[in-house]
Amino acid sequence: MKAKVLSVKEMIELKNDAFESRNIQKWRLYWIKNYWDDRKFNELENNLAPCLPTSKSTFLFAYSNDVEPGIVEHAAKRINEVADQFLKSPNKRFRVLASVRFDVNKKNEQIYYNTSGPGFYDTVLNSLPDPKLSFPSPGAGSDILEVVEKFLENTVSPVCGSVIFILAKRYPDASDTSVLLTRLRDQHVSLQTFISSDATGGTDKQSLYDLSVKTNGFCGFAENLTNADVTTIFMVNYLFYAVNPTVAGVGTVKLPAALLDEPDLHNQGVWVFMEINVQSHPLDDSFKSVQILMYDQKINHTEVIIFERGTWKLKKPYHTFDLGDWPTIRLGREQRMTLNYNYTNSKEQNLQIRMFHGYDDLPWYPYSN
Repeated sequence: MKAKVLSVKEMIELKNDAFESRNIQKWRLYWIKNYWDDRKFNELENNLAPCLPTSKSTFLFAYSNDVEPGIVEHAAKRINEVADQFLKSPNKRFRVLASVRFDVNKKNEQIYYNTSGPGFYDTVLNSLPDPKLSFPSPGAGSDILEVVEKFLENTVSPVCGSVIFILAKRYPDASDTSVLLTRLRDQHVSLQTFISSDATGGTDKQSLYDLSVKTNGFCGFAENLTNADVTTIFMVNYLFYAVNPTVAGVGTVKLPAALLDEPDLHNQGVWVFMEINVQSHPLDDSFKSVQILMYDQKINHTEVIIFERGTWKLKKPYHTFDLGDWPTIRLGREQRMTLNYNYTNSKEQNLQIRMFHGYDDLPWYPYSN
């Protein structure tokens, strides 16, 4: 009996259903019977498939040609060390590792896509930052926004739910990023951006920060970009909490409650990964400390996370972020969140607080303005 000819939309639905039920053979047999080119199907899928929290995605490592080669090699090595076990795990998000070098004088650097850690590592080693390829002027603006747009338009690797991890040493020139923000949000792509404290070039010091924060991503500043943790977000990549409080001086503010909406069968709680950033520019002398309290009323327990100048978390070389905390949260019930802050002046300070876990069935976290 001749197989039914399906429309592209029906084929996409069939393949999505197959992945959801783990019944991979169902769609594979269909492609065999109908002589379907799976590579062509993947191109269509990238453009037409619905973007779901369970969609598999890409981890793109993007680094400026101005970053020290040793820092880039170290980050790629760390990704390689953890990649394969997570790429092959059925309940982890990322299926493809991509890399791209930007801020090179010839522009239009290729984005490379790999499905293994060693392949990714070798690709980065073959494209390490090279001073001979730098922009001729230290004042030239970064082309990172063009690279982001290029990734969104690719038909090689899935875009939905992807994370773009950026090491930057230049700012882009001023431009209207409203359309780019809409495209990123439509595909639930987030930017995890780390900017050198001595970044040069460009006329717009705000757009890269805003795109990162408004995609529920993250943006921090560091004197040494080695402090940017490239692997934790790769391993624990499902966001369930994102707030961006604005504070000034010394005080306390109540934050939205945190909820990891999963059943806690053993009432033991789980560790979650927390990201904190305390200023929207390189660290200055006004920052003293922040303290986050997570209170569970049922067991009358408070988790306390402290990021304070002068402690092991914040010594030279200075940075604006804390990526070393793994508080415990009870599943299925709200945790009351409080922020205590201490800055020495009355200037408004923009903070970011993010929490992630490894569950693969969490809904998309809503965006704030």
